[in-house]
Amino acid sequence: MERNYEVVKSEELSTRYDERYVVLSKETGETLDDAQGYGYKSVRKAYAAYAYKTRTPEQKAAKEKKDAVLKKWCKENKSFIRNLDQFAFEIAKGSWGPEDKVDTAFIKKMLKDYGYENLPFTASELLIFWQKH
Repeated sequence: MERNYEVVKSEELSTRYDERYVVLSKETGETLDDAQGYGYKSVRKAYAAYAYKTRTPEQKAAKEKKDAVLKKWCKENKSFIRNLDQFAFEIAKGSWGPEDKVDTAFIKKMLKDYGYENLPFTASELLIFWQKH
């Protein structure tokens, strides 16, 4: 899918020490999003914010449906979530190795170790949901 917008560095909003980015229309060059006049700190954040702001009702409904599935699964599998919380705490306080972190690979391994396969969501989606809730 071709985007009809692009993210560019704003000379106007950037300072000597801090680059700022805005979202522009490819066709007209018009500013579509400038983070309420402050600009975004990174290209990635600008793309993510604009995509979020311009979601369609279908995209919003699909996200809500996915979140409902994740919420239900987490509620039904409280021991898994408790263990994930405990592992994350131990990793954060340094009880595990310095290379250990709670990321998608960690969640994938954990799901496999607990025998969860063919779930209606990905390890990445579970990680994002768990981090927010």
